[in-house]
Amino acid sequence: MFEELKTILSEQLKIAPEELKRETNLRSDCGVNSIELAELVLELEDKYDCEIDEKAISKLATLGEIADYLEKELN
Repeated sequence: MFEELKTILSEQLKIAPEELKRETNLRSDCGVNSIELAELVLELEDKYDCEIDEKAISKLATLGEIADYLEKELN
């Protein structure tokens, strides 16, 4: 899940995938704002054909936390 999330984010944010680590903070390290976060949630929902609680995702800080949340929710 983390690798897929990293690929999506690197394409969406125009960041090299090798710069994204599990401990990367979306807001402070990548400058992700609420609109970009909403776009990420929509893309993940489309990719995995599911509904993701945007409020729950917005409370998570790092890529690792988001990947863990998605793994839990999608299984």
